Amino acid sequence: MAVSTIDQSASIRGVLDQTWEALRPQLEALLVAQWKTANAGQQKDVANIAQAARWLDKAENNQQWRLALVQATSKFAERTALFLIENGRLFCAAVYGLETETISGTYIPLSEASAFQTVVESRETVLALRRASEISSQLAAVFDAPEIKRAYLLPLLSNGRVTAILYAEGASVNLPALELVLTLASTASVLNDRGLMQGNTTLGIAPTGGGSWNNLATEEKRLHLKAHHFARVKTAALLLNRPLDVRAGRRRKAIYTPLHAEIDSLRKQFATQYFSKSANMVDYLHLELIRTIANDDATILGSEYPGPML
Repeated sequence: MAVSTIDQSASIRGVLDQTWEALRPQLEALLVAQWKTANAGQQKDVANIAQAARWLDKAENNQQWRLALVQATSKFAERTALFLIENGRLFCAAVYGLETETISGTYIPLSEASAFQTVVESRETVLALRRASEISSQLAAVFDAPEIKRAYLLPLLSNGRVTAILYAEGASVNLPALELVLTLASTASVLNDRGLMQGNTTLGIAPTGGGSWNNLATEEKRLHLKAHHFARVKTAALLLNRPLDVRAGRRRKAIYTPLHAEIDSLRKQFATQYFSKSANMVDYLHLELIRTIANDDATILGSEYPGPML
């Protein structure tokens, strides 16, 4: 199987026990050595794994790290999704290969997804049948390609605890490569001391005005999910398209100043598409600007930032 020699390498296991700064050059050397003896398919896998390590190392915050991980794993499976484990529930943080609105922002009790529960308890990869009793009725309805009968659930560990699970499926899944990427992700997040997968760092979805999520009509819930997705995608795009301005704004604690035209445009779009259609709408754009662009510090947006839309 492709890259199985890498996955089984005692040398890499030894390297992963060292600090991340020491890991990177030694890992690169091991990958180069593997490259020289690999066939064309294996060489492509090695290159993708090396690229994954670089993406994970460069991530500046939670959102970038999760997107980098899903982007990396998409090289080895047709459809992937990253689920965080929060208070006995699954939360979909990032996906590849399907519309994110279908599961974005959804909490699923682990008790309704026995295969995921097994991963948490065993801390091992599980091959699950794609049926409601194993992956929950919500996910069985979303991942509904009739030709795919099973999916892999891979744990991401932090300090010996499963903090996230990668769902991977497709006609061809490169399990050894996925496991190595997840190992790199666990090592990078812990040894860089970023705490990227620890604690409740996801953006919850809840209506304003004292309302309850469970009391909202189906269409209203769908509108909240779309609004949340809009905010996440647009802020991530802003970060990717204007990285120098974002970094300069963070240093000066005035992100809004160089990005006011883009932020004002997004605020106008969000108000038109979502606030105008719901009395219970949440300003998800404001929350994502704080979390993704300002690294969870609202003061970094600057004194000129107009604040949340009410």
